[in-house]
Amino acid sequence: MNILHFADAHIGVTRFGHYDRHTGMNTRIQDFLRSLDFIADYAIKNEIDLILFAGDAFHKRNPKSEYQIAFANRIVEMAAKCCPVVLLVGNHDTGYNLRASSLGVYNMFATNVKVGDSYKVTKFLLNCGPIQIATFPHPVGRLNYQKQREAALEKLVELENAIDEDIPSILLAHMTVESARYGSEQRAAFSEEFLVSIEDLIAGPWNYVALGHLHSHQNLNARDNPAVVYAGSIERVDMSESEEKKGFVHIVIEGFKTTWKFVELPVRPMHYLKADLMNRLNKDYTDYVLSIIEDYGDIFDDAIVRVRLKIKDTDRILVDERLIAKALCSASDVSFMFDIQYHERKVRLGTSPHTLTTGELIEKYFIDRIEDPTERAHLLKVAKELMAEVDDDQLDTD
Repeated sequence: MNILHFADAHIGVTRFGHYDRHTGMNTRIQDFLRSLDFIADYAIKNEIDLILFAGDAFHKRNPKSEYQIAFANRIVEMAAKCCPVVLLVGNHDTGYNLRASSLGVYNMFATNVKVGDSYKVTKFLLNCGPIQIATFPHPVGRLNYQKQREAALEKLVELENAIDEDIPSILLAHMTVESARYGSEQRAAFSEEFLVSIEDLIAGPWNYVALGHLHSHQNLNARDNPAVVYAGSIERVDMSESEEKKGFVHIVIEGFKTTWKFVELPVRPMHYLKADLMNRLNKDYTDYVLSIIEDYGDIFDDAIVRVRLKIKDTDRILVDERLIAKALCSASDVSFMFDIQYHERKVRLGTSPHTLTTGELIEKYFIDRIEDPTERAHLLKVAKELMAEVDDDQLDTD
């Protein structure tokens, strides 16, 4: 029995993309749909018997109609040309009224597609044999953390008790597991969510636990008894995922023996171009960054590039973003991030600045703000000449 597990399609992510006049669609939308096409082709070519989607089809709860149509076309194709498809409802798929989901319509028009919008066990009689899928959609409601956790564990026990232990079973869930790895942005977003322990999951009768919600692919149970696997998102959603591989899982069940492998998707690369400009004495900041780009060769072609520069606050203006972006013209998208380093005040005016003359105040200001002694001396000379002219004008007026 061959089963395909994928998750977190997040159709609707447009960040780092641009309008494509040939398709009328944002380039990032196309990236995510390209991954879906790859998954559909793989399922058909490898004669997959059942496809499990672990939630978050769309990036927003009210997806545009064009996104819904694009996703539906691919799901319907998988169901028609390959095998049954189970679509689990994730937190991004739940409507604002907490009653309807963006996936609910598939129960009405799509044959061979089952929507997992409730906590239940469904038995599938496939050509290769029977299997049970327990669906655990993302909880909805306004319960506090403790009550959410208690309710979730009760549902989990109910699903376990409903399993026929003579038939292989898979738990398909959209949740956060305590020991899972995720980025700082996701940790902040999920900080109020209930957490399920790995012990809660491996204690069940499952042959495999198929998870969605967190974007990093990972297996939380190295012993694989059962494997507790986040498939991960099908594309990189933001720069925090720049170094992560993206893909889906191919599961094989023979009797009650379960094996699985991660299949990597050819997603768009994301790269940081980092440079520390703090100690560049001749302040050739732009030329230095351009030389780094040249050294990297074609690595930035078709990639999403974030240029991250560490620089003093007084030198920020010396970086020519236009020239750097031009050198990266082969990239899909270029953005800049400056780690501004504010230098400490090296001069103090003393107990009372009123005791200093105007010239002394200006001189101390230049010493504090301008490190180059030649430039500082020149500006101080000009300032003194201007003050002299002002004094002469006042004498003439008097």
